[in-house]
Order: sequence, then C-alpha cells, then structure tokens
Amino acid sequence: MKNLKLNFLQKIYLELFFILVSVFLTANISNSQWVQQTLPPDGGIILGIDFTDPGHGVIGGWTYESQPTARGYYTTNGGVNWLSSSVPDSVRAITDIQFISKETGYATGAYNFPTAGAANTSWSDHHSINGIQNKMMGMNEGINYDAILLKTTDAGMSWFTYGNPPDNYSYVYQIILIDDQRALISGADQFGIFFLPRLSKTSDGGVTWIQLNIPMQYGDFTEMIYRDDIIYAVGYLQDSTGIRGVILRSTDFGISWSKTLFDEINNFQDIKFINEHTGYVCGTDQMTGSVLYSGIYKTTNGGMNWNRLNIVFDSTFISGLCVKENSGNVMFYGNKVEFDSIAGLFWHKELKTGASWNYGNNWTVKTIRQSGTVANSQYLDSLNVFLTGAELNQSSFDPIVLHSTNGGFTSINPTTLSNPEEYTLYQNYPNPFNPVTVIRYDVKGQTSNVKLMVYNSLGKELATLVNEKQNAGSYEVKFDGSGLSSGVYFYRLEAGDFSEVKKMVLVK
Repeated sequence: MKNLKLNFLQKIYLELFFILVSVFLTANISNSQWVQQTLPPDGGIILGIDFTDPGHGVIGGWTYESQPTARGYYTTNGGVNWLSSSVPDSVRAITDIQFISKETGYATGAYNFPTAGAANTSWSDHHSINGIQNKMMGMNEGINYDAILLKTTDAGMSWFTYGNPPDNYSYVYQIILIDDQRALISGADQFGIFFLPRLSKTSDGGVTWIQLNIPMQYGDFTEMIYRDDIIYAVGYLQDSTGIRGVILRSTDFGISWSKTLFDEINNFQDIKFINEHTGYVCGTDQMTGSVLYSGIYKTTNGGMNWNRLNIVFDSTFISGLCVKENSGNVMFYGNKVEFDSIAGLFWHKELKTGASWNYGNNWTVKTIRQSGTVANSQYLDSLNVFLTGAELNQSSFDPIVLHSTNGGFTSINPTTLSNPEEYTLYQNYPNPFNPVTVIRYDVKGQTSNVKLMVYNSLGKELATLVNEKQNAGSYEVKFDGSGLSSGVYFYRLEAGDFSEVKKMVLVK
C-alpha cells in the first residue's frame, strides 16, 4: 500500500529543522543509482503516489500560496515528464492516492473552508510533544479545513470530489481499495493540537461510511494496510501514562481489534509484509539523552507477535519501509539526525536508505542524498522503486521524486581489498539463473567511476546496477530479474577506459 509515512515524532523534527537551518542544504544526489526527476517549480510536498504500471503514475501533495493548496501530477513515461493535473481550487492537500484500474483512482486529503483566511503554516508554531499533527500535510491549529475524497476517471489528468467522508474527520490520511465496493480510510478528528484517530469502512463504493470502533481514544495513525483479510494500523497511542507505539490488528474487517503497545517506542512509522506470515514495522524509540534510536520489528506469524531485530540504528530516523513481495528483500529510508547540545534539539541531515537481502538479519546503509525528507514510496517491480517527499529549505520546500532502476536493493559487496592488475568482468553465476544472479568484476588502480548496466536483447537499458566511484578491488553485485521474462540479457561494465559486455540467460 502506498501512503503517508511522516509521523508524530518527525513532525517535531521537521518544524525544528525550519527554525534552526540558516544555510541552504544542497540537493545533490550522492549516489546516482537514485535519479531525481523534474517537477514543475511549484510542486511543493509530494505525499501520495501510485503507479499502475512502470509508465503510468500519479502523484499528489500540496504547496503554499495564501494557504495550503493541493497539487497533482501525472506521467505516461515513468516520470521522465510530469504534467500538472486539474485539481479543484478548494482542495487543501492530497495525502494519498490509489488506483483500482489504469483510469480510475481515488485520493484523500482535506479542503479549505471558503471563509478561511491565510492559514498558519509556520514551521515554528509548535514545540509541545503532545499530539502535534503532521505539519507536512498542511495542518494547523486553526482547523479551517475538513476532510475530502477525490476521484479520477482519466488516469489522474483531472480530479473531482466524490462521496461523503464521515463528518468527524478533519483530514483523511489514507485510502485502501479492496475491490470496487469495499474500501478503508484512516484519518483524525482534530481539536486544536489534539487528535482523535479514526478508521472507517465502506461497502457501497464510498457512498456511505461506517466508523470502526477502535481501542484507542487519543493518538494518531501513520500507516494502515490490508493483507490476507487482516487490517493492520500503526502509529502512537496517547493516554495518562504518556505516548507509546501501537499496532492494531483486525481479522473481521474492523468489527473487533487486538492492540499491542510498545513502551520503548514513541511512534511507529510504517508496516509492510513480504508474505502472509512475515512482516516488518519500523519505529522510533522514546527520546532519552542526545542520541535518537530507531528500531525494526519482525513478525513470522502474521502479526500476532513482534520481535525487535538485533541491530542498532543510532542517530537515524527511519521514516518508512519498502519490501519486495515473497523475497528476503527489505529496505528502509530515513534521515541521519544530529543532536544540537546548545539548542537541545535534533537536526535532520542526509537522506539514507538501508537494504537487507536476508530477511533483515544484515543491513547495508547508504547516503543517497545530502538533504531532503521522504514521505512515501512505491515498489513497482524488481527494478523500479520511487521515493517522494520534499527538500526542506529555511522558508520553503521543493518537491522530491527519486527513481531507482536497480530495485533499490542492489548489493555492492567488496570481496577483497587487493589491487587487481586489470579491469575484469566475470561471467555471472549461476547462469542460467532464476531470478537472482551474482555479477563479479575487478577494479584496478586508483579510484574509478564504475558503471554496471543491464540491457535486453534489443539493446534497451533496463537497469543501472552500479554508478559510483570505487577503489581498487574485487566486487560482486546481485541482480534480481523477478520483473523480467525469460530470455537473453546482457550486462556491461564501464570503468576508466575499460568496457566489456557479457551475456546471461534468465530461465523461469
């Protein structure tokens, strides 16, 4: 499910970021395996994303004019070009998008009251930790907005209001389409800086909604998924004892719920499953001292029990997860954070991703951008992954859409630190393969810019597995052809003046 990952604790960091940053942080991508796509300059913050195939996709969010104003875009060529969608002027923000067919999709968010004046969108308004709603979605204490649902029947070229969301929603965060009649939405009813979490369902295509009776009064949801007839919702719960991470689970379409609380977690940001039994949830620990810790929990029994992975992510704020179905591939994205001992605050720094190829037992963490925050992601196939969010400047924000053509999971492992005498590209193994193979190569001499690409039999580039400077040594890269059909493919290594091509065969 594609939806909003920005959350309770991150709200504070984002606000503080705008107060504290006094210089512009560059937007260069330090690892060019992620390519930043170009959007119109008034794109604002990109919150929702859904691709119906690798070519056709739709994104949405909001920008600031006299008040937050929704923005939508669509592409027919995989994001090479993004065109503006027609969105009603009254819509404040688009927070989530999901398509049920190539032409028909739905979006969630809020609209501005006609009598509303300029909204209070200062990033320095709130400093209390108690129930601050997501400023990234354009919310404020004035509550001069109400929930809205949108629909498109032309693949995202234009949107119109649709249905009647429940009256007691100030914002709708997310929608899950189960079939052409059944759907779920999550959101909140806002009272100043306090929030009453809401979940609702429809069985008549969104004409009427039934609010679900959930076992929590105050708090917020950051992610909801529906899988194998089970609803999961994660976020934080707030009561007289404080704030704790919470996971809700329902096996009867929201009639009854089980609730699991985590005292050590301040808020859960995301939840993903790779199959019926195995899933992951990421969260941020309660703040203690000058180091921020994030954790990832794993279930192997469909969410009935969760165990924390035995790995420490210190000084890292994990804001979301991305997984490959029916595999051991799990990826997280987030930011490095640094504690300012003078101000007593955390700063967001580089944008990072972490990848595991063995069900979360080991991780490879990389910096993919020197700044920016990711709000959402979508894993299309074994090659194409998108991340969306915003570049947060001192007084403005610019849209971010990052695209990886190596599935976001390429493992580049140095196998030796020796100094080979020649550049060498080895035959992949196994070969033929299904669906994963390993490509080895040697890099000689001083640091070289190395590119490793995969092509089909017509010479079309399918994936860039490596595109970075590497020191002398021997390397190996995993290539996953799950999204490709059986056939002959080629891989090409370029390093310095060296170039070589080899053939590999995918047999399914």
